[in-house]
Amino acid sequence: MGASLLEPNAVYSAAPLTFLANSFWVSGVLKSALEQHLFDLLSSKPLSLGDLSEKLKMPRRSARAFLNACASAGLIEWTGDFYQNTPLSETYLVKGKPYYFGGYLLFEIKRLFQHADSLTEELKNGSSRNLKGTESVFDHYSKNMELSLEFFQMFHVLSSLTAPLLLQAVDLSDRQSVLDVGGGSGSLSIELAKSFPHLKFTLFDLPGICEVAKKFIREAGAEARIVLSPGDFFKDELPSGFDLILLSAIVNLWSPEQNEIILKKCWQALTSGGKIMVIGTMLNDNECEPLDLSFVSLSTAVDTQGAVYTWNEHETFLTEAGFQNLVRFPIAAPIRNGVIVGEKP
Repeated sequence: MGASLLEPNAVYSAAPLTFLANSFWVSGVLKSALEQHLFDLLSSKPLSLGDLSEKLKMPRRSARAFLNACASAGLIEWTGDFYQNTPLSETYLVKGKPYYFGGYLLFEIKRLFQHADSLTEELKNGSSRNLKGTESVFDHYSKNMELSLEFFQMFHVLSSLTAPLLLQAVDLSDRQSVLDVGGGSGSLSIELAKSFPHLKFTLFDLPGICEVAKKFIREAGAEARIVLSPGDFFKDELPSGFDLILLSAIVNLWSPEQNEIILKKCWQALTSGGKIMVIGTMLNDNECEPLDLSFVSLSTAVDTQGAVYTWNEHETFLTEAGFQNLVRFPIAAPIRNGVIVGEKP
């Protein structure tokens, strides 16, 4: 006789499975809300269902279902007959706000939807079919100035959100010179320069990306504080003589063998007593938590040469490169949830 759902130890509900099957609607709702500028509309004042139905050019029935879904996801609030932004959306999803995060989120959702539809095939291929050898997604964007500006504008805010948490975790007051390896738009160096006027920064990245960084650095008025050093860390030596290296959102892009090359060059670039600060996405050592980052790990597996490594794997990379006295600092920035500081004896 087969098992029955009425037996005492039976799994009594399949509801969790239907939730998983339908969960893509959450990111779909966020994508649609950003595309329709819903949060911009609600930033000036609360609006009624009728107002929003008209402004969004939606039938009232569709608008009600859409807005209620946004409310269920915690994106907006419904008070009486009016909808308004939650504090979360008002802070991060309204264009023009200092910490506007919507551009990056929209980019990620569109990118991941594409991968999700062909996930089985992409997992079988092992990694992105478009990236080979030491090429990364940044090589692609570095070849087109207009595309690079758009791309890094979306990611620039990530470091703006990371830097304050970084300052709570790590004291940089005893450092003098900083090499920002793969520094992208310069956002992290720009933010740290504001808090540590004594620090001098050098940003090392691909020549095309350095041209993009020049624009952001100029707009921040930081030209005197941040020097640009164009190069490729797989082909060129890093500039040397620094007592701090920043390696932010780099390790996850590359294989263990490629990270060995990068970290050895970082070791050589540091003075004795110098420190390296690895900032990135860290899985717990059980490899499946936190939940949101386990899915970031999946996208990394099909979109880069690397992986979302565990804390322990990051520490192994650093130890094998010669770094000692490793210290973990968990932080709560988007995507970037951890910092590891190591020292060159």
